[in-house]
Amino acid sequence: MKEIVYNECFACGQNNPIGLKLQFEYEDNHAIANWECPQQYAGYPGLIHGGIVSTLLDEAMAKIVIKNVGEAVTGKMSVTFRNPLYIGEKVTLIGEISEVKGKIIKTKAKIMSKDMIIAEATAIYIKTRTL
Repeated sequence: MKEIVYNECFACGQNNPIGLKLQFEYEDNHAIANWECPQQYAGYPGLIHGGIVSTLLDEAMAKIVIKNVGEAVTGKMSVTFRNPLYIGEKVTLIGEISEVKGKIIKTKAKIMSKDMIIAEATAIYIKTRTL
């Protein structure tokens, strides 16, 4: 399945002037992106805002769903924050599909910095249409 491009998306849109501009690669049924945490997404001093951390996880899961199953929306997501994400830190996002049952897709994702888990998530996506 060819990857769909969403140029205005806050997370992956390359034309969104305030977006994260994430770029994913796909291997072994994983969506993988590397990202360096810029100052403009700060929460507390020196730290990336938790909402941005959640967005990174959501996007990693959404990308693998769209790539392998089709367009879907987030139905439910649970995030576990394990370590702070510091401004300037280089991280890797990894999303994968756990299970597909009809229109329901279960996923999981993590944000890694070197060998440390920053945050993890599980989610349920609901397929909206076939691309």
